[in-house]
Amino acid sequence: MAQIKRAQRIREWALYQLCTPLRWVFDHWMEHKKLVFIYCVMGEGIGDALAISTILKSLNQQQGYRGIIFSRHPELFLHNPMVAANISYRELSSLSRSLFKTFLRAMRGKHVVCFGGEVWTLGTSPLSDYSIHQEMKEGWVWLKFLLPDGNVSLDYKTATPAVYFSPEEFQVYEQKFAGIQPPFALLKATTGVGRPGGSSLKDWEIPKFAEVIAQNPEVTWVQVGQTGEQSVPGCLDWLGKTTVREVLYLLSKSKLLLATEGFLTHASAAFDVPCVIPFSGMHDYRGLRYPFTIPVVANPQPICAPCWRDNCNQPGKPCTANITANQVTVAVRQGLTNTITT
Repeated sequence: MAQIKRAQRIREWALYQLCTPLRWVFDHWMEHKKLVFIYCVMGEGIGDALAISTILKSLNQQQGYRGIIFSRHPELFLHNPMVAANISYRELSSLSRSLFKTFLRAMRGKHVVCFGGEVWTLGTSPLSDYSIHQEMKEGWVWLKFLLPDGNVSLDYKTATPAVYFSPEEFQVYEQKFAGIQPPFALLKATTGVGRPGGSSLKDWEIPKFAEVIAQNPEVTWVQVGQTGEQSVPGCLDWLGKTTVREVLYLLSKSKLLLATEGFLTHASAAFDVPCVIPFSGMHDYRGLRYPFTIPVVANPQPICAPCWRDNCNQPGKPCTANITANQVTVAVRQGLTNTITT
């Protein structure tokens, strides 16, 4: 496997060098048009794709760039005035995708931003065995280390994503969700169904979520997610009944989000919605915070955290088992206190 990766790095480096004259011309044209190309090479991670809007918003504010976006989740960038073109990965043929990605890899630089890692990282030796996993340590910033080429300057403490809706969407969604009594809060109780790797390690116990819901009856609780996720007593059950755009609309109108770490915890930052997260010890919570994030962690955290593992080797998963419902209730009331009267 290591030899295959090394061969890929060498090929990619050679292609990059060969295309230098073309890249100069392309950079000049993109600068003239004030455009930047951002493409996400991650898998199905919708939270990672949403972070593209964080990068674009920063570049737009700093330098006036508009973006050409290439991703698996174009629905995240609809109606965004900073987006010049929104290209869907899924709508291209396999051959077209391969050729397009080859071109983008050769054009990487100031105006072509890779998000999510590549085989070869600009500025490193083609023989390097660099991996993003080597950077997974205490205090790392998730967004920073998913920009392998280091060609984007962000204030990682204040950077947030951006989501926009059309007037027509507002009208349709207002009608669909008219039966939800405000004020309401959203619950995303699990990472989802069929998630890869160690995603389920982020999950907190359903009975504890139910206890938190019962202790905070001043809002209507709306549970969102996929069909097949376990429902939580005390919530309106909207599992499997919303599109991505619809759940983003609900989030924009909610007073608070209570959720495991994932897509919606990132999306909440687009609307300045307080987000309470019972954090597992899988990630370092300090690298995933936004201005309105309210993290809840075990105190003390187990010595194995952050572990970055795909499976837990500790009896009882203490990083989440030691987070109490009372801790989360205090955090929820903190978030609601700041929004319930506004």
